[in-house]
Amino acid sequence: MRAKLVATSDCWIFVGAVADDGYGRFWAPARQEERSDVVRPSRWMWTAHHGPIPASLVVRHRCDRSICARPDCLLLGDQVDNLLDASRRDRITHMGRTGKADRRGTRTAALAIRSAVLAAVADGILDPEALAVVVRNAQAAGDPYGDHERLF
Repeated sequence: MRAKLVATSDCWIFVGAVADDGYGRFWAPARQEERSDVVRPSRWMWTAHHGPIPASLVVRHRCDRSICARPDCLLLGDQVDNLLDASRRDRITHMGRTGKADRRGTRTAALAIRSAVLAAVADGILDPEALAVVVRNAQAAGDPYGDHERLF
């Protein structure tokens, strides 16, 4: 999995496959039998650093980037905690209101961040802080209020 991570000063961006829900995924050997399972990088990273994830819990992202797998950005909680995070950060969307949720949707936002990181690395940008700026700019492109002028 290490070959599919690009470390920035903020996050470890997974540059492999992205599922329809905007989270990374890859095939990892299963612990039982001789088969493989599709795994989210964030869940794999949590398990590698902290042990198994209880069935009732989810891996949450402090950074709000679904393709991040940096252990410092991850924490466990239940789905209520996850929704409270989204509410506190004004990322809950509903009819007629977008809040601060990425206007591109989670998958398209993740693909935009992944593409920007891969392009930067291809251009020889390897400095973690410079890569963090690339990620921030790619994420800012989906800001629903990014093209509005501030009133105050």
